[in-house]
Formats: sequence, structure tokens, C-alpha cells
Amino acid sequence: MGTKYTHIFQTGKIGNLVLKNRLFKPAAADFPSQDGYVHDDMIRFYAEEARGGLGLIFVGIVEGGR
Repeated sequence: MGTKYTHIFQTGKIGNLVLKNRLFKPAAADFPSQDGYVHDDMIRFYAEEARGGLGLIFVGIVEGGR
């Protein structure tokens, strides 16, 4: 990447929310749930995404937990 995009690895801020970097994953239909609820495999999927180093992850529309 060179030095052109180094700012994306710097701390970001949205209001009072401080992000460790400016990398984010937009909401997408990448993990559909048949009933619209959050399930354990969905939690594991997004936890792994977070461990990958993203500063912010938007999830699609879901209803409350089980």
C-alpha cells in the first residue's frame, strides 16, 4: 500500500466512539438468518471478523436474541 493510505490505520472517532483504526466492513447480506434472529454461528462469524483487525463492523438487519 505504501504511504498513501497510512491514515486508515490511525485511530478514528465517531462522536464519542473511538475506533482503533478506520477500517470497516459495511453491512451486507453475507450471513443471512432464516428467521431474522441472531444465532451462535452468526456471533462466531462476526467475532472472527473483529479479531481480523477491523475498527468497525456494520451488521445487517436482525431482531433481538433468542
